[in-house]
Order: sequence, then C-alpha cells, then structure tokens
Amino acid sequence: MLDKTSHPPSKHGSETKPSRYHSALVTPHWISAVLVLMALATGTFWLTATPNSSPGKIDQLAVHMTLGIAILVLTVARLTVRIKTPQPERASTGNVLLDELASAIHHGLYVTIILMAGTGIATAVAADIPAIMFGGSSESLPESFSELPSRIAHGLLAQGLIALMLLHTLGAKGSAAAPSLVRTALRRKASQQHTVQEGG
Repeated sequence: MLDKTSHPPSKHGSETKPSRYHSALVTPHWISAVLVLMALATGTFWLTATPNSSPGKIDQLAVHMTLGIAILVLTVARLTVRIKTPQPERASTGNVLLDELASAIHHGLYVTIILMAGTGIATAVAADIPAIMFGGSSESLPESFSELPSRIAHGLLAQGLIALMLLHTLGAKGSAAAPSLVRTALRRKASQQHTVQEGG
C-alpha cells in the first residue's frame, strides 16, 4: 500500500530498506487508480447504455480502449519498477492473517487488471474492432458483444476488480489506523496491570 507512514530505514543483512516507496511507483499508482475508475465508469454506464448500431459507439469504444491500453502500460511499468527497486517494510495491521490477506488483494489487483486488458483486447479482435476503427473496414459492429466468451470474462473481471479495489481501500485505512489501535491496546493493558498491582 502506497500511503505508508515514513519510518527510519531498517537493515536486513546488507540491504537497507527505504522508508517510502519509489516515486516512480507512487505517481503511476494514483494515475492508474483514476484511469481504472474512468475505464470502469465508461464500460459500465457508457458502453452498456449505447447500442452497437449507434454511430457514436466506435468513438466510445476508442476512448475505452485507450484507457485500457494506458492502464496496461502503467501496470507493466509499475511491476517492472517494483521488481527492480528496494521496497519498504510492508504496513502491518498487527494481525498475520489480515496482513497476508492484504498482500493477496494487492497481487490480485495486478493480476485482474492484466487479465482485464487481455480479455478486452481479445474482445476487440473477435469483433474485428481494430479493422473497423483503424483499417477503414466497411463492416459494422456485431449486434452485441455479450455472447463473446472474452466479453463475458471481461465483465466478470470488472466486478472482481471493483470488489478488490474496495477491499484494498478498506485495508489501507485499516493499516493507517493500526498503529494508534495498538498504542491504545497497550495503554489499556498497562492500566489494567497497574490496577491489579494496586489492588494486590
């Protein structure tokens, strides 16, 4: 999670952990988040509401496809930077299972985004959209994309992506709140021990 609180770097062997994520990860992270929201919005509310027979559907598809390609490029770039640069210690909720779940959600976001781009490209190829859009083909769009297996997968992945983004957001808030919750729990425990000692 990128909104991590800064802390002094720690050493594990000869490797020094940075206190923050590399700037080449942070900025693309937020750009990707905005583009993903735009792609989900255009796909869910814009493309779905416009029949394929509409003259403006090609322009809408061009916008949606451009967003998808930009997201794919940014995702691959972020993964490359993530692999090649040292990472700070992962933010912890104080619970091992929740920490592992947060890591699984984070990796799931990368996988789902790449699969969505892949199924989007497959749908475009199956419907011959590149030839219609860029190749000057006189063919019209199919009556519907809904029966294409790649389009069905694309829609299911979109729902999964929304769920993962919600969980990721909740996890980020939980990680940010964890340190204060731990301090509160420790203070309560110390207060209880002090009370027991006085009573004894």
